Amino acid sequence: MNNPGWVADSGLLHALLGLSTRHDLLGHPKVGASWEGFAVRQIVEGGRHRGLESNLTDSPTVTPSMRPALEHLRLAAWTS
Repeated sequence: MNNPGWVADSGLLHALLGLSTRHDLLGHPKVGASWEGFAVRQIVEGGRHRGLESNLTDSPTVTPSMRPALEHLRLAAWTS
């Protein structure tokens, strides 16, 4: 499948793309979409408003734009 679009269920995305190992996933251009879908599902199940900055990285950081967004939107938490 060339373009499965955005799929919230990362397991389904992996199946549609034929990804069966972690190595397959990390080498695929949709690895970021997979991580984002997983993160969104975890946040949505919490039932509260939360901010989400999604980037696949080994060293996450809080960016300067996150602090005022957290305060202005009165979010329960910021997850990165």
